[in-house]
Amino acid sequence: MTPSGRGGRRRRDALAVIAKEPVAGLAKTRLVPALGAAGAARAAAAMLADTLAAVRASGAEPWLCFTPAAARERLGRLAPGFGLLAQAAGDLGDRLAACLADLLAAGADRVAIVGADTPQVPPASYRRAFALLDEADVVLGPALDG
Repeated sequence: MTPSGRGGRRRRDALAVIAKEPVAGLAKTRLVPALGAAGAARAAAAMLADTLAAVRASGAEPWLCFTPAAARERLGRLAPGFGLLAQAAGDLGDRLAACLADLLAAGADRVAIVGADTPQVPPASYRRAFALLDEADVVLGPALDG
């Protein structure tokens, strides 16, 4: 449930997954030496599916910020009920900033963005992040890989 904002209006919390289409040779390329290109793509698809399920269960408005733009239909089938935003050009920082700006422009009051390869994050962590956004401008979660 989204808490009330100013004037009793319900806040719109948007939770976006930033993802690359899980295709062999393009997804999780650092895993290719151990898993092969097809295995790395399967791992990416499994992580994406689990991350999408956790986001769906969070209670926030679910979004998928994806690349490449041509994958809209395919990724839309993997994320039914999610809003879809093609990622902007540039490095990861540029893509995250554009995703944030697009969601704010679409009317979100608070935005959280998570990587597609974070199936270990439970829905309660997303709810906690939104609660913390009442106290801070930015909330960062731990990342074991740096």
